[in-house]
Amino acid sequence: MDQTTECVCSILARRSGVPVERLGMNTRIVQDLRLDADDAISAFIEISKRCKVEFVDFDVTLYFRSEPSILTIFQSWLRRTAPLKQVLTIEQLIGFMRRRES
Repeated sequence: MDQTTECVCSILARRSGVPVERLGMNTRIVQDLRLDADDAISAFIEISKRCKVEFVDFDVTLYFRSEPSILTIFQSWLRRTAPLKQVLTIEQLIGFMRRRES
């Protein structure tokens, strides 16, 4: 495991409570680690600082929900479902970070 992968996995493991040994490149951040909304954003901020990468071109709204408000709860109730988000794996996250390095 390279330094970037170790950095990302250690942060995600600590923040999710999932042992780092159970994380793999196909681990899904929302579905498997239960990191969504503010929890995911906080993890990304820490990853950005510790791994020295910027996420300025990364559209978090594609992958993570916002914290619920009265309006979003009402809209979800009207639709009967929450809007679907794209799946983000550790491999995809690290791939984005590597593209930013070059």
